[in-house]
Amino acid sequence: MDQAFLYRPSGLYPTPPFESIYTNHLFNTLQPSPAHIFHRKHATSVNALAFSPDGRNLLAGTANGVLTCWDLDLPTPLKPIQTLKSAHNFSITSLAYIPHLPFVTGPSFTSTSFDNTIKHWAFPPSGPGGPTKTISGKPKQPEPLSTLKFPETKVFTHAVNQNPGSPNLGSAICAVEDTAGGVRIANLKTGAKVQTLMGHRGSVYSVAWSPVDPFLVVSGGADGTVRVWDVRRAGGILCMLSGDSEGGTKTGVGVGGRGKVAGALGKAHDGAVNGITFTPSGRYLVTTGKDDKVRVWDLHTGEDTHVNFGPLVRNRGGFSCQNPVIVPKGLTAMEQVYIMADKEVLGFEVHTGRMVKRVSFQERVFSLAARPGEAEIYVGNSIGEIKVLRSSELEPKTEEQEEEEDRQMLLQDGNDLARETLGRIKDEVMGQAITFT
Repeated sequence: MDQAFLYRPSGLYPTPPFESIYTNHLFNTLQPSPAHIFHRKHATSVNALAFSPDGRNLLAGTANGVLTCWDLDLPTPLKPIQTLKSAHNFSITSLAYIPHLPFVTGPSFTSTSFDNTIKHWAFPPSGPGGPTKTISGKPKQPEPLSTLKFPETKVFTHAVNQNPGSPNLGSAICAVEDTAGGVRIANLKTGAKVQTLMGHRGSVYSVAWSPVDPFLVVSGGADGTVRVWDVRRAGGILCMLSGDSEGGTKTGVGVGGRGKVAGALGKAHDGAVNGITFTPSGRYLVTTGKDDKVRVWDLHTGEDTHVNFGPLVRNRGGFSCQNPVIVPKGLTAMEQVYIMADKEVLGFEVHTGRMVKRVSFQERVFSLAARPGEAEIYVGNSIGEIKVLRSSELEPKTEEQEEEEDRQMLLQDGNDLARETLGRIKDEVMGQAITFT
């Protein structure tokens, strides 16, 4: 990075790449931050985290069905600006923040739970005046706009279509516990289940909606398969992603285009697939499985790119969804992916597999989220804490650190003075004529 500073005046590093080099350096120096201390921890594990697009608000869902919202622009220790103590009857499994829907005034968010429901909540904006207040002066609690029930079916996770201008904007796909292997699609406006995509053999544990194609969704299940769907098709299925070891046919689906349906029955993983995330471009897909593997798929070709992420990957999340977190290129020099690995958070370059960060904790990691626009990773753990990974270079210095820096500076000044004095004495001695008697 020092080289970038030297070359910047010459124009060899234009401003945006230079900024990404610096931000990349910040991500590579992530460590648990003592500065972002939350006022209190939750009573049970933090199973889900989600950010607002501007990175100001953080949503957290816990194992006892409690939802909390935090305003990260407030001074520490942070206190929740809103708490829903009975948002769900059982464990919350996933959250999604929705900045705008045409049928909702202001932002909203969705949550899923083991109580067999997906709920859509209004979210009063917390602008300069703070959250909306009731007559008594207390913060107004968000109310569910709709509740969709899936009788006798646990909802593991969900994803919401947020492609602007999409005819099915606001539709949600749900990964559910179902021996029939169906992926449910629901309409948040009407609160009705509108479609079921059949094909998985057993429960579906992970789903994702393409960030660039409003009709393209992907699901991963207990059968180890990753299936690509077009929600407009009667059959739904476009193709299955499979590795070479299974002898499967690889068929590209394209970004904004369509390929033919693949006839392969191969698996993407040798265990259940419980994590799926698109890269921001929509071209690549990152999946995690119970076989302790992370795979990167090129959706233009349908092929596994065979990136090796090494032996440290551990998928110990049961059958809960553990979606990888992507840090996009531009914010960093290369796209990075962060994953949960039991009591660790591991960071890799997406397309090379090179490890860039390894952070260990005393407790198991249950949820992970990257703060938009910032070099920060938020981690929810098994004892109800939210930890923050932040670059050590951005941390405010303690009095002891400032005193140590002052001491080192004074020591350096003393060394410089000593060198200068010795140099002057040497010059004086060497400059005198030597005579022999």
